[in-house]
Amino acid sequence: MEGVSAALGVPFRRIAAIDGTALDDAFCKSVNPRRAGHKPLTKSEIGCFLSHRAAWEAIAKSGHNWGCVLEDDVMLSHDIAQFLGNTAWIPPDVRLISLETFPSKRVMISNETIELPSSRQLARLESSSLGAAGYILTSADAATLFATSETFHIPVDILLNSPKQNPLSDPTLWQVLPAVCVQQKNEKKISFLPEGAEERSISYSRVKPKVKRHGWRKKLHQIILERQTAFSNRRAKRKASKLNARWKTVPFRE
Repeated sequence: MEGVSAALGVPFRRIAAIDGTALDDAFCKSVNPRRAGHKPLTKSEIGCFLSHRAAWEAIAKSGHNWGCVLEDDVMLSHDIAQFLGNTAWIPPDVRLISLETFPSKRVMISNETIELPSSRQLARLESSSLGAAGYILTSADAATLFATSETFHIPVDILLNSPKQNPLSDPTLWQVLPAVCVQQKNEKKISFLPEGAEERSISYSRVKPKVKRHGWRKKLHQIILERQTAFSNRRAKRKASKLNARWKTVPFRE
């Protein structure tokens, strides 16, 4: 990330991440207390959340009006400096912007868009998204997020991407189209991490063991999944139409 930032001409401040696996059990319970309807977060998820809190605190105290948070395993577009070098492109009523994408996940994107530099656009997200690997926010909102998250019950990306969970007074999330960053794990055909780089643990901390099915059980399971997916897509398209939005994936453009 340091090499990439230097090559792109974007000065970053590196904040040491918190290794969740090294956290004490009692401390984890204090910041992630039990709450009905919520499963305890894994130590990796807690470490990730605390790392973002450290970034929010740094932005709140920076003296700047805006800040950008980037995790350490993202691929950046060649023109990202145009979006991090100034805030002139950000409309007055916009406070939280997603720079990344999950190429495999569909979201509802408003049909109304704002033209940006480099033939990109800015659109309002009309549905919850995923990911906290790259986003821009105001320092005032960073202060609010920090102050309201001394304890937490959900992963940091769900907090940021879900209007119902986000504590900000205006939790509307906006999306840069195409996205200007993407995580390695979500765009495996792009290889940029150095060989032997530490593999992230959050992605695998909640993976359920696969149930092996054979014969007619496997075929029936596939049919059920296909029908469930088709039904969900039809319902999402109908909802998107009512919201004057599109149901689509957000591409990454290097």
